[in-house]
Amino acid sequence: GKQVAAWDVFNEADCQPRINKHGRNVKMIKIVRELRDQYSPQADVIISGQSTTCFNWFKGILDAGAAEDLDGIAWHPYRMLAPEIPESNAYAGSKTGMCTLLSSLQELRELLVGAGVEASIHLNEWNYALNLQPQYDDNDQVNFMVRSTILAWTTGYVKNLCLHAFGNGRLSPPAYPNMAWHMIDTTFKKRCEAGHPEVYAFAFEKSDGRVVVPAWTSKTDRTISVKGLSGRPEVR
Repeated sequence: GKQVAAWDVFNEADCQPRINKHGRNVKMIKIVRELRDQYSPQADVIISGQSTTCFNWFKGILDAGAAEDLDGIAWHPYRMLAPEIPESNAYAGSKTGMCTLLSSLQELRELLVGAGVEASIHLNEWNYALNLQPQYDDNDQVNFMVRSTILAWTTGYVKNLCLHAFGNGRLSPPAYPNMAWHMIDTTFKKRCEAGHPEVYAFAFEKSDGRVVVPAWTSKTDRTISVKGLSGRPEVR
């Protein structure tokens, strides 16, 4: 129907050997595209992959002909470290072998654009539930996910932000509804100059003109203090 935003051909198809034989993956995408055109022409046709291990798989199906039937892709970035901290990247085309959340999104966008596909990325399953490192607790996990969501929001090409909890209750803390309440109906405007490399601050504008400025430090043992509306942040 008209309320469908995207048709995901197969969940984490890169992990399913049976559909990656004899060109079945590309054929499946074409079939779903034909159905989409008939029933939900406004929706994106996407297919999902897991973590950065799927980037090589995405390139493979795009080169094999899937690009002509895809409107974007879905990606499940299950990271281990905070979104601003580089971690190992399994994508063979990675420029550095390491990635933050934003650099991974940028590499994925470049992969799509290079294949002639609209840079439409749906993050329709993600959090830190599987990979959270022992030095972090559940509060860190919530903090990381809020920051990840805001960072993805700044790109302009991430269309879907669906958090996945695996039934462990990690989506219950009030940080999520608080973030949604502040960030709903906003448009990203700019990254704010904070004068400190560990400080991340972004300006978003609501349709009524109000401005929302989420800010944080990338180190869990630091706090930010801002004095006055024009004051620079002090990181402690």
